[in-house]
Amino acid sequence: YIKIASTKTHQLSSLATCEFNKITNRSTLMGDYKGLANLNVGSSADGGDAAVSYYDNGRVSFICIVMDAVSNDPKITDNLAEKYTKELLDHALYDNSFKTVINKKQAVTYLPVKYSLSDEKVGIYLKEDLKVYLPDDVVPEEDLDINYYLLSNELSAPLKSGDKVGV
Repeated sequence: YIKIASTKTHQLSSLATCEFNKITNRSTLMGDYKGLANLNVGSSADGGDAAVSYYDNGRVSFICIVMDAVSNDPKITDNLAEKYTKELLDHALYDNSFKTVINKKQAVTYLPVKYSLSDEKVGIYLKEDLKVYLPDDVVPEEDLDINYYLLSNELSAPLKSGDKVGV
């Protein structure tokens, strides 16, 4: 369905009648965003303009839904839901970016090791950097609270590098 909804034009042919028909997706957004699939764009007298879109560029994906977009200006004939969808897509794509929230080289916490020969605590690290798609004005160290869940509040020896201790 996504493949069909993201296609700008398609040639239909009938072997029985040898007829060819070209169908065109009339959405004005189709050429502007690579990875956009307009799942439904339309309007009704009761509900105003509406649009449901799916975006996936391989790094980030999301669904954008605009409903009940109505103008009081009779001169506006364009589908307002597409206009608002464009504004939302631009905001999501150009005012946000992936930011490292926890670096894999930074210990999340330190835990004691039961049955260890020393009282030294062991650092708990992530397997890979934790990156989150955030607004550009968010500073992870200042604006986010980090929560983690450990399988236990202490570790038991023997322990080897790479053992899973939490999520």
